[in-house]
Amino acid sequence: MQIKTLSEQDKKDINRLLNLELDEVYAELAQDIGDLSPGDDLKKFVDDWLNERRTKLYDLICTKHEYCTFISENKHVSLVNIAGAVADIIVPLCYGGIAINALSVLLIRSYLDNLCNCNQ
Repeated sequence: MQIKTLSEQDKKDINRLLNLELDEVYAELAQDIGDLSPGDDLKKFVDDWLNERRTKLYDLICTKHEYCTFISENKHVSLVNIAGAVADIIVPLCYGGIAINALSVLLIRSYLDNLCNCNQ
């Protein structure tokens, strides 16, 4: 995993997403993932989508790019830069207009520490 120089637009977008409530990030991502019906549980919709890709996410982020090691060795790195680094990694898993930055922010805020067993 590597920190890269982010464009001003990516910095702005990631900062915006980091400042949203988690439910709002779920809502933004759910709109990109697929067709929603009125009354759909957005969190469940996104979590189901993520669970379908759990093995790929684990192999790519946790194993190949050693997310937990990266986090423990780079405690000084901002969440914006971490989200940018994760976004670079997940590009192959994103297709059909999925907002990569939204997915990256959701992953670092509520998914990767558990998926990668970083707290053990």
